[in-house]
Amino acid sequence: MKIVSWNINGLATCRRKGFLKFLSNFNPDIMCCQEIKSPCPLNTPGYLPFWYPATRKNYSGTLVLSKLEPLSVAYGLGLRSLDEEGRAITLEYENYFVVNVYFPNLNPHSAPNRPQCRRKWESALRTHIKRLHKPVVLCGDFNVAHSYIDIYPDNQKNSPEEPIFLPEQRAGLDKLVAIGLIDAFRSFYPTQEGAYTWWGPRPKSRERNLGSRLDYFLVSEELLEYVQSIQHLSDIQMSDHCPVALTISPIMHHLRATDEDLAVQWRSADFKQLESELRKKQREISYAAYKQRWERVRVLQDELTSSYAARTLAVKSVINKNSAPGVDHVKWKTDAQAMRAVLSLSPRNYRALPYRHLEIEVEGKIHVIHVPAAKDKAMLLLYAYALDPVSEATADKKSYFSRKGRSHFDFHASILAAFQGENPPAWVVVCDVEAFYSNVVHEWLFSNVSMDTDVLREFLRAGVIKDGDLFDTTQGISKGAALSSILGNMILDGLQSFIYRDHGERTPTDVVGRG
Repeated sequence: MKIVSWNINGLATCRRKGFLKFLSNFNPDIMCCQEIKSPCPLNTPGYLPFWYPATRKNYSGTLVLSKLEPLSVAYGLGLRSLDEEGRAITLEYENYFVVNVYFPNLNPHSAPNRPQCRRKWESALRTHIKRLHKPVVLCGDFNVAHSYIDIYPDNQKNSPEEPIFLPEQRAGLDKLVAIGLIDAFRSFYPTQEGAYTWWGPRPKSRERNLGSRLDYFLVSEELLEYVQSIQHLSDIQMSDHCPVALTISPIMHHLRATDEDLAVQWRSADFKQLESELRKKQREISYAAYKQRWERVRVLQDELTSSYAARTLAVKSVINKNSAPGVDHVKWKTDAQAMRAVLSLSPRNYRALPYRHLEIEVEGKIHVIHVPAAKDKAMLLLYAYALDPVSEATADKKSYFSRKGRSHFDFHASILAAFQGENPPAWVVVCDVEAFYSNVVHEWLFSNVSMDTDVLREFLRAGVIKDGDLFDTTQGISKGAALSSILGNMILDGLQSFIYRDHGERTPTDVVGRG
């Protein structure tokens, strides 16, 4: 489902410039417009119109065009003075609310009481949203740039004195986030600069990208995992703002789905297609890591871990492995349980359960394994999908342990090859790092591994349950976790270049690799 939000800066003018053509071509399911200024005739077959014009002519006003018939529609926030400006429409659907808003603007010519009016309106909006009994998609022109990367850095307006960048206005947006809403764009692109939605009336501002991000989609935390993409359609130039498009996976309609509905959805999954999608995302991550474009890596990793394909395949892998259960004693056995697990995977407010201490005997030797809970196994796999391409792109060439497409046979062949030809090594040194996994320093991982640090901390600091007692895990990584071998390899990567750098050209005692 596609939802588009757009400050059209006058509907009549935007219509003359091609608004209806955009609507036909892009074909959103819900179109939320702000600053319509005045109603005008629209020929929009297939859409139900919901108008909320201001009582003052040629000013403010909002409009929603919806292909879906809402269960209810509410206009305004209960503040007579500001509701006369037509700044909020709320549409209720089966599983969620869509709230289209146009925040009161502040400018150097605003009336002295205007900042106070905006504060009251923002407070009323927060109260309104908290009273809604379903998840919320809040969109519109917020008339504020939330952070410094949301406004052109060299622009003279990039100062606390600029109305769209006043600390008070930015704090108002912080308060909206604090009630459980997530900035969808920053969730996907946390560090992207130059991503603006408004450029103002100055000549060539848009051509030179001298703008600000004033238009937002804030979604309830429980909806974020269903968001597939968010785009700034900056090539659409019928207004001084550009449209913002949010795409939500159809699975959001299953928020209250029955077990049978979920079972059918799991059985109908095209796993080959999902694997193809996952591999494509991993290739993009690997290429970005190879080019050392680390901000791009993090953006792509976030896209992968939030994707339906990666989450589904992570759950499928946990089920197929059928490993020992964790402290929750949970194993996903039915198709409905599998699908519910897919829907539950999200880094938002993620808290890992403690690992289960397990001792197994292999060839007369006792091995200690820390077994994650079912959901944590899937989360570990999900982040392994995102981290493995980085590890592969940056790994030592002569690293062989626990890497796709490599094995101890390759290591053995590498040693044999090293003894062929001129000047072969005189020795092969075989060594082992005693208790390597148990002594890994967490802080090094937090500082050097390219992945969500909060999620990594949950994985590493979850603790271990042994004989009913909880023990802290302040160092080391579990041998039984999907991420462990990747993290272990990333710690050792660089050893080969270190030896070459410190010992010069290859000598008869040179190290040929690590298996």
